[in-house]
Amino acid sequence: MTTEVGICNRALGAIGVSEQITALTEGTARANACNLVYGDLRDEVLAAHEWGFATTRCKLARLAAAPAFGFANAFALPSDLLRISEVSADTASLSRPRYRIEDGRVLSDAADLYLRHIKRVTDPNAFSTLFTTALVFRLAWEIALAITQTRSIADDMRRNFGAAIAKARGVDSQEDDTPGLPEGGWITDRF
Repeated sequence: MTTEVGICNRALGAIGVSEQITALTEGTARANACNLVYGDLRDEVLAAHEWGFATTRCKLARLAAAPAFGFANAFALPSDLLRISEVSADTASLSRPRYRIEDGRVLSDAADLYLRHIKRVTDPNAFSTLFTTALVFRLAWEIALAITQTRSIADDMRRNFGAAIAKARGVDSQEDDTPGLPEGGWITDRF
């Protein structure tokens, strides 16, 4: 079972710290450093890609109060929203409405809005294994200088994060059967 503390202990181990923590709130310098940045870094890595485990779809709730001008309708954004991937006016995702995000709402002339978005996932057991590894190195990169006072360790963790996030994105992207763009006439005419 993966836990936030387990992820933090892996990050501490990556930077050469052998003393593990038992809770993010235990009050040690190690725990405080992890607790300070864990949630923000988790959300940062989540928002960096359309992870299959963090992507969801919903119909937005139209708000009673319409915008004062410019758009006919306002819609509530989901509370777990990290990043919008797609907005459509129908379930077939064929109609791309004009919209704007303002003041925590989506404004549009469409009567209905459907959203595909990256959501905040807080349960580490829902993370993919490769995402967890990338998060470990992102956390290690962030806390390395504060804990070890050694810039070279932080630089190593930055490089490790780059490799881990690239691998995680690549594998996650292969778990999608979305067809590529059709070949244009200039390609088929060559043959």
